[in-house]
This record gives sequence, C-alpha cells and structure tokens, in this order.
Amino acid sequence: ALCNFKTLNVEGKSILPLLENPNLKWDEAAFSVYPKGKSRIGLTCTDGILRYTEWWDTEAQTLIENELYLTRSNYTEATSNLVKDIRYEKDVKRMMALLEKQYPKEKRINYPQYDK
Repeated sequence: ALCNFKTLNVEGKSILPLLENPNLKWDEAAFSVYPKGKSRIGLTCTDGILRYTEWWDTEAQTLIENELYLTRSNYTEATSNLVKDIRYEKDVKRMMALLEKQYPKEKRINYPQYDK
C-alpha cells in the first residue's frame, strides 16, 4: 500500500493508516491457526503482552488444553503456562473472548484438516 503496488489477494490489512496516525484505534489482538495432525488445531491470539492458545479436537469439538504465556519481554522465551494462575484469571477470560470472537466454536470443525 505504501508503494502503491498492486496487491494480491492476501489475508490481513495494511498497517499504513496506523503509520500515518499512531493513535488510531486498532485491532485488539493478532490471530493464527496451527493445524497439528488430522483432527487437532491450535488457535492463538496475542495482544503483544500475552499469548493465549487453545488446542481443539475438531472431530469431537472439544477443548484438549489451553495455554497462556506472558510474552512482553521475549516471545520466544515464554515457557511458563499461566492459564491456571489465579492472578491471570481475568486475562484468560479476556483472551478466550477474543479467540471466540475471531474463531466461533461452532465453526471450528470447518478448518482444513492436515496430516502433519
């Protein structure tokens, strides 16, 4: 967008408006999907401070496990799962709500299945 190149059909949106106005209200989180096997997916959201992941069985439509990591200092060094830490209970609920809004549970069965 910045160079006025013709863009291909890609996911996401240009951050150009944010570069032009750093105080602009922007997305609350970034999201990703990670397939793992034939019927398991990891759904993740991060707000720049926390990273929350839910591992789902797409056939049974059940939560296998969830994770919450503090990623403020170094994203790659976040190793302590804080999901059951009472101090992060409100954060877990907030991140769960963000994930549900992006990936509603009733639609999670429709994600492509991969054999990895």
